[in-house]
Amino acid sequence: MSHHHGRRARRGPSLLAGSALAFFALLGLGALVTGCQVTNSNYCCSNAASCGDGNAVSACADPARPYCDDSGAYGPSHTCIADPQATDCGGPDDCTAERPFCTDGTCVQCEGNDDCDDATPVCGDAHLCTVCGGDDDCTGRVGATRCLLDTGACVACLAATDCVDATSPVCDEDSHACRGCAADSECDSQVCNTGTGACVDEADVIYLSASGQGSGTCTRGAPCNTFALGLAQVTGGRNVIKAAPGSYTGAITIDGLTVSILADGATVQPSPSTVPVLTISNGADVTLEGITLTGVIGSGLTVAASCSQSTLTMHRSTLIANTGGGGLLITGCEFSLVNNVIALNGGLTSTFGGMRITDITTVGTHELRFNTITANGSVSNTVSGVECTSIATPLVFENNIVYANVVQGSGTQIGDDADCSWRYSDIGPQTVAGTGNINADPLFVDPATRDFHLMAGSPAQDVADPAATDTVDIDGDARPQGDRADMGADEITP
Repeated sequence: MSHHHGRRARRGPSLLAGSALAFFALLGLGALVTGCQVTNSNYCCSNAASCGDGNAVSACADPARPYCDDSGAYGPSHTCIADPQATDCGGPDDCTAERPFCTDGTCVQCEGNDDCDDATPVCGDAHLCTVCGGDDDCTGRVGATRCLLDTGACVACLAATDCVDATSPVCDEDSHACRGCAADSECDSQVCNTGTGACVDEADVIYLSASGQGSGTCTRGAPCNTFALGLAQVTGGRNVIKAAPGSYTGAITIDGLTVSILADGATVQPSPSTVPVLTISNGADVTLEGITLTGVIGSGLTVAASCSQSTLTMHRSTLIANTGGGGLLITGCEFSLVNNVIALNGGLTSTFGGMRITDITTVGTHELRFNTITANGSVSNTVSGVECTSIATPLVFENNIVYANVVQGSGTQIGDDADCSWRYSDIGPQTVAGTGNINADPLFVDPATRDFHLMAGSPAQDVADPAATDTVDIDGDARPQGDRADMGADEITP
């Protein structure tokens, strides 16, 4: 039960909870703060926007009028007034959510700084939450220890030096929150691992450039010109290869190494053209980001890329126009294949088309999602899209486009669904059972010119798994653009 003990309730019009930015209770006789060109001691303002260009926050010094109404809701704008929500009380039951504490017979907003939020973090003398005036006012706040003077809010960071987590090294200029890097330009080393959000230390990077040197240690100042030279420099601590945009010649052969290859804009073709462009084997652990692998024109047995008894992470990459023995062969590997285009691989003599996944005998990471696999070919009566065989525990793939691969005879787009099943994928022309699957022309922009982006209105638009958590597509564009992400490697953008 509420008790007022004969006190007269002083109730004013209700304010929204967010209006806390509009009041201040700083000590001092005048209302001025350095930089605020105001001479009226009744004048107050809460932030740079309400004070006007070039002015700073000014406050209400009179304890009887501690509330700054710079919205004009209770009279002239920028006026110091009594707290419009002040209410007599005999206990907390008499108070509201906006003024939950009963102090000296009056409902107040706060009794200490812990009662205030990051936007107005200081509990002032009038028991109203107000802005910070320096970092000391933010001490002890979890994840918000710096004072942003423009707004008076406690924030996570003012500069990158405030961001100590390796995977969140950038201070976002809008939110003043620490986040992962999204571009090389945000890192001192000019190397951002977009997969982890971490800036890579320059000492840990092996630098490549197509116009670089044919020897050396592949430093930032003197990059090497082939992947073979770069891989020769890999050690336990120096195992990130950064390839500048350009065309590189020479196969990538990775035997037993742990290495990340960050290669947005880099295209690699083998020499001679009759050998695979990528070979991973012998327990290697390889990450590929943003690379294009092309140019294999070997016999029907020469696959473009292979992973054997190793671990392959390939994101936002392209395996295209390799007319040898098929695209990507996965044999006994763990794999994470996300946001890739696998197209125009294989041919009339190839034993498989886009991908073959085989001999998966152990539990582990086996991801195939948000890929576009199209226009691959194989010999008659085989699988031209994605073939699964000898899989101990059936795998589930989702949000892919496997469409219009070139089949001959009784050939199919995908293999036996007892080994690999599909969800929220566009597979065809072939009807495939599974939640959310469709069979419809995905409407690529221009397959003839190798443009496998989706046209607006594609049947694959906004129909991927609604629970998908991937945040970017092959181009780095944000997912989703609509209520749900698009199937395949490309997210349609306005």
